[in-house]
Amino acid sequence: MNLRTIFAAAVAALGLVQFAAAADIAAKAPVYKAPVAPAFSWTGFYVGATAGGGWGDPHHAVPAGASPDFTMKGAVGGATVGFNWQYNQLVLGVEGDWSWSGIDGNTVSTAAFGCGPANICETDVRSFATLRGRAGIAFDRWLVFGTGGTAWTRLRGVNPPSDSTTTYNGWTAGGGVEYALFDHISLKVEYLHVQVGDFNYDNTLACGVPGCATYNNSFDVVRGGVNWRF
Repeated sequence: MNLRTIFAAAVAALGLVQFAAAADIAAKAPVYKAPVAPAFSWTGFYVGATAGGGWGDPHHAVPAGASPDFTMKGAVGGATVGFNWQYNQLVLGVEGDWSWSGIDGNTVSTAAFGCGPANICETDVRSFATLRGRAGIAFDRWLVFGTGGTAWTRLRGVNPPSDSTTTYNGWTAGGGVEYALFDHISLKVEYLHVQVGDFNYDNTLACGVPGCATYNNSFDVVRGGVNWRF
């Protein structure tokens, strides 16, 4: 083997070593990745508005007897304020709301009870408010939640000649689903059951003493809402 052949072989070997080193450096070089947008977060304060409808099946009662159960129904609408805190998929929060209510109904009962064709017994939910905890699971911009807490209801009972309006408190529970349409705006649909027990009111016509009449009051609400998140 002459000198020229040895020199050519050495140059070729050096070239292979350099190629391998360049390939190894390229393989170890960091690969650029586009930044990933953070997942949507439900944490923060919000205010909102709600609208929907409600229904119930109350009855009036005195020691001598009771009216039949009858249907009350009507529209509801109001305002909401709350706060959410999210950890992974778990979302916990507190929410308060006040709603005007058009839920009402009436019935004709027995003459002994005091209701008749000219004396209609009536129930009327004038307004209600709730203070509730919320717990839910987030699926990015979707939130499925349960809720429960305290309720206050402004109630009116009419059993002629009695006509009384009183605020009673009780409890409420329900659930719903919410979707973040934009970063600061979300839409929701929810169901609430409101239970405030028996409302005592005056009915001297039916039983001769004040405060002897009651009506059992509970109602259900389905409503939609829009929230503005801060």
